[in-house]
Amino acid sequence: MLRKRSLWSVAGLLMVLTMMLSALSACGGTTTGGGGGTPVKGGTVIDGISQEPNALLPERSNQTYSLLVQAAFRTPLFASNDKAGISPALATEVPTVANGGISSDGLTYKIHVRTGTKWSDGQPVTGDDVFYTFKLFMDPAYSARDGFQQAASEISTISQPDSNTISFTLKKPDAAFIALYLTDVLAFAPLPKHVYGTMTPDALVKSNESFQPTVTNGPFKVSGRVQGDNITVVRDDNYVGAHTAYLDKIVFKVFADAQTIVTAMQAGQVDTAYFLPVSQYDTLKNIPGYSLVPSTVLATFEAWYLNINGFQLEGKPATDEPLSDPVVREALAISFDTKQEIHTLWHDIAKPVCDESIGTFGFDPQLVNSNGYCAYGPDGKSFDNGGPDAAKAMLDADGWKVGADGIRVKNGHRLSLRIATTSGRKYREDSEALAQAAWKNIGVELKTDNHPSGDLFGPILFPSTGKGNTAFDIAEYATGVGVYPDNRCFFNSKFTPQAAGCNPGYYSNPTVDQLTEQAVTISDQAQAKAILTQIHQAANKDVPIIWLYGFPNLNEANSRLHNYKPSGEGPDETWNVVDWWLTGGKR
Repeated sequence: MLRKRSLWSVAGLLMVLTMMLSALSACGGTTTGGGGGTPVKGGTVIDGISQEPNALLPERSNQTYSLLVQAAFRTPLFASNDKAGISPALATEVPTVANGGISSDGLTYKIHVRTGTKWSDGQPVTGDDVFYTFKLFMDPAYSARDGFQQAASEISTISQPDSNTISFTLKKPDAAFIALYLTDVLAFAPLPKHVYGTMTPDALVKSNESFQPTVTNGPFKVSGRVQGDNITVVRDDNYVGAHTAYLDKIVFKVFADAQTIVTAMQAGQVDTAYFLPVSQYDTLKNIPGYSLVPSTVLATFEAWYLNINGFQLEGKPATDEPLSDPVVREALAISFDTKQEIHTLWHDIAKPVCDESIGTFGFDPQLVNSNGYCAYGPDGKSFDNGGPDAAKAMLDADGWKVGADGIRVKNGHRLSLRIATTSGRKYREDSEALAQAAWKNIGVELKTDNHPSGDLFGPILFPSTGKGNTAFDIAEYATGVGVYPDNRCFFNSKFTPQAAGCNPGYYSNPTVDQLTEQAVTISDQAQAKAILTQIHQAANKDVPIIWLYGFPNLNEANSRLHNYKPSGEGPDETWNVVDWWLTGGKR
């Protein structure tokens, strides 16, 4: 799963969420020990993770599991919560115009850093650390791959008016700035100036600190790491919060894939696990001594991302990439029945979506038609309005003729595509099989080319060099829009992988670029929503993305673990890890 550094929130979509949770309840979904009883200290939790984090420094990874693990040992300025919003963490409050934290023109921000907090080595956390980290993240030598370049490009000036205040002024208003660049630990968590201040940025990112951080400021601290096996954190008694952690230790145990985690959980070798495969839904409901715990908010969607311009940007002719042809993109979109996936793969607990803003005020439920499908292309076709027959006719008219082997050909080029996703996820492999069958029916060959998460979300989809990408044609993964529905990352041509964006297909539409830039300057939600709707309608005509569904993450926990409440946002599973405790204080 790709996790945006802006992370996820919910400001609406309550009816859909209620439907999903009702469906889960009807299917036997339960919760863990909850918050009942008096918390006690002690014990170890083994948390199974199916993807090993590729970096444990903020702004150096876009992986969900890096976020999940870092949330245990870092305290960010602001954190997404289970109430569909942002809470202050190291900061004393979330800046707003009302509290004076944001100027009336929306340009100047003041962040006040809490006093009295400590690093794991006992040194105080101060505004000096936060100011140092701002400057560090703005340095291309630190953030050349995953970082702060866009934020840096928006900041006009930054200063430290006093020891615990950071002030910065933007070049133009950006209503999403806090959500996108400063919320949760992948985006912004302070680093210890007294430890790293003498290191050059490039030396820091290449150091062992990225593998095993030594000084942190969360409820836990890293005590050990074995590559390919585990990351172990222990309670940090220097942590200053409402309380220190109850657990003695958490072992983030690395497994080859999610199915292996389920097997280990059946054997009692793992206590918790996040983002488990829906293909094991019935098994997860029935493991003795464990509970299936769906995330509490709906903020995740699955989609196919199409490589539209990556080949041309790498100097290849457009004919090398059939998806540069809008007719091909529309034909693929309207010939696939997404309800197959919702019903067959997701037991009807997933729901149709036709835009990326699921879980926020920007979501457009009206784009989902009465039969549960999305309309694509300038003619507004959908699976139930044209479907495979219309797709075939479109391809015929566009010069794609069926060859002797049943695969279409145009100007000597076969209509053959590669699809890439995370290896070891059965429901995604099943999704690929459904797509292969559906698209073979219209004369399109689809070959699978799956990869481990670190590779998929690294050089395959998000290369750090070059101008484009020829490593894939279609990619399937899950992500969310963020605490604020800023969709520049998905649709703005500036937000390429090389610029730390999440536009892997290099989609480019000047009108959409202008609208995405305009939307984030507007604080009034109704006005912003109207612009977001225009973006969604324009993008669905261009078909850079084929929407599959929105879904809850499926998580499992030992029933002896209390306060296990995956939120669906931010660190999701570990957002409240400081509150976890075990019955009897032991595993």
